[in-house]
Amino acid sequence: MSGVPYRTMQQIKTKQTADEILADNIQTPITCQALLDSSDKAVFASTDVSGYHNLPVSGKKMHEHLETRLSFAQTISWMPNNIPATHLSSPDGVNVNLKGSTFNAIAKLHDIATQDDQWFRLDLWSITTNQNDGYDYQVSDSNIYNVLRHGFRVNKTGTYKLNCTLHLMPFVTNRYNIAMQFAKKAATLPHVNSTTTSIGAIMPPSASASNFTRVGIPVASGYINMHNSGTKPNESKHIECIVDLNVGDEVALFTTGFGVYGSNTELFAVTKYCSFSIQSM
Repeated sequence: MSGVPYRTMQQIKTKQTADEILADNIQTPITCQALLDSSDKAVFASTDVSGYHNLPVSGKKMHEHLETRLSFAQTISWMPNNIPATHLSSPDGVNVNLKGSTFNAIAKLHDIATQDDQWFRLDLWSITTNQNDGYDYQVSDSNIYNVLRHGFRVNKTGTYKLNCTLHLMPFVTNRYNIAMQFAKKAATLPHVNSTTTSIGAIMPPSASASNFTRVGIPVASGYINMHNSGTKPNESKHIECIVDLNVGDEVALFTTGFGVYGSNTELFAVTKYCSFSIQSM
């Protein structure tokens, strides 16, 4: 062969096993089989970039890794049929046009209240599954998520993406505008329930009263006007946010009203047409 002596793979120190690849950093040729074997020994790591972590990872390893990282829970809006229809709640949904005070002196930024006592938790979510009644929640891993009446509890520290869509529906002619924002509660803080008034209405706690801290930015519904002609102004509004959560932390959605407020200004988030989901990042 043009005077070039034939050399075996052993003579040119071709790496033929995964162990030989891992044994040193010498940049010599390797066999295809050694590369395939090494991908099965490779692992994922976020901090260590030496040794095994320099190796390409097999598709099987990638699948196993992503399968353990990607998880989700989602639920939809539900209310019991046996509660009375009031200005706060009804079998149709929950009033989200609430204020802790109507005084102009409350702290605001761009017309939206900045005080946590002006924001009210939305206790609207289905906590049942496998009922086949159209209100089942879904969870990819029950060891990671607990579905709550007001949202979710996580049992694994990590970064999560929250998504919520509210279908908003007024019942009387008026003009409305509300804002919604996510909040989280540390595992060490106590849970606070909604209260039931003397007429059977369900009154949710404020963010400050329920130990929640708002995260992300608020999203406004925009001008919703039920025309006196009877034209329906129903709107679906969406909000999303990425949050860091520790084991036992909870997340919920809060709303506040900043349009017309008072008697006959109920704006309901209705049953079945609202959704709330959480997924790992």
